[in-house]
Amino acid sequence: MKYLFLALAAGVFLMGCNSNMAKASKNTTTDKSSENLKPKQIINITEEQQLLKFIGPNNQTYILRTTDNFETAELSDQSGKTYRLKGAVSASGLRLANSQGVSIHFKNGEGILELIKDQPINVTEVKP
Repeated sequence: MKYLFLALAAGVFLMGCNSNMAKASKNTTTDKSSENLKPKQIINITEEQQLLKFIGPNNQTYILRTTDNFETAELSDQSGKTYRLKGAVSASGLRLANSQGVSIHFKNGEGILELIKDQPINVTEVKP
């Protein structure tokens, strides 16, 4: 009789653990979708192209365009120069860079732009 109670208690315990694991897996999928590093202020030009506008010192404007959700992008400045960038590893936020040392790293509307390697420029995202 005591083996029956022990087996019943073990079964109830395992059923309880299983239901907690199902809830945990639902929460992790929700957390992953909320951790998406997609910027908040995106101006949709078309359904495929996205555009972000940044302003730096002396009212210099920089435009970042992408068609593949920031895996690659084109950065252009007021003078018409265009730089092709690829997604790069960052601890926080979104970082794009190329082999010539041009990079932009931004999060929550603020960022650091490097048109020349090791010469950072603070930029702020212009909201539409």
